[in-house]
Amino acid sequence: MGWLSAGDGYEIALVEGRVAARATAGRAAGRRLKSLPKQLRDHPEVERLPRLAEWLDRHVETCVTQVDTWMVSSLPV
Repeated sequence: MGWLSAGDGYEIALVEGRVAARATAGRAAGRRLKSLPKQLRDHPEVERLPRLAEWLDRHVETCVTQVDTWMVSSLPV
């Protein structure tokens, strides 16, 4: 997943299931930050990313279940 613009001078992304931030300006430009800055914690995108990850996990489980059902049923796929 790519980096999303979030606020002035920051981008966020899901990295190993957690929201990570990196600076886009200043001395730290392009480097990942160790923690989320205060101004990003309430940003709408920061709240949406974990929900997207949860939805993707549920979607994968649903797809695996459906394919498993197809494989064990006698109906042609």
